Amino acid sequence: MDIYDFRANDCGDTFQVRLNELFAAAGRRLTNREVAAAIRTHGCQISEVYVSQLRAGARRNPSEQVLSALAAYFEVPQDFFFATRWSSGGVQAHDHDAALVDSLSTSRLKRFLTLAVGLSGRNLRLLETVAVELSDAERRRDETRCD
Repeated sequence: MDIYDFRANDCGDTFQVRLNELFAAAGRRLTNREVAAAIRTHGCQISEVYVSQLRAGARRNPSEQVLSALAAYFEVPQDFFFATRWSSGGVQAHDHDAALVDSLSTSRLKRFLTLAVGLSGRNLRLLETVAVELSDAERRRDETRCD
């Protein structure tokens, strides 16, 4: 069994699965070294080890530059990496979610949401808890300013 042979689950490994699907669909056996070298020629500093870590799930949140470079190399849109497969083999694109992110006015919030993709359920709950606490703190601060 290939170390990159696995199926998506609820732990946020959609990126990993989709990246490996691209490697498998290449029509020939691509190596991590070959992909990293090709991407580096276009200005993205990426190592063969990092590509391997992305494929194995050891790294889950590539930078915008790496995501863009991988999408360009494989000739797919960036959101390809975050679509999930139905059990029937079809792809369910998250068009509504993508439209929501695209409609956000600040790049910081877009970046924040992009970084949240791939986090485990436990870490997403932690992130939600922190966001609620921060939101409550700002609301309380704003209420005391109005008094």
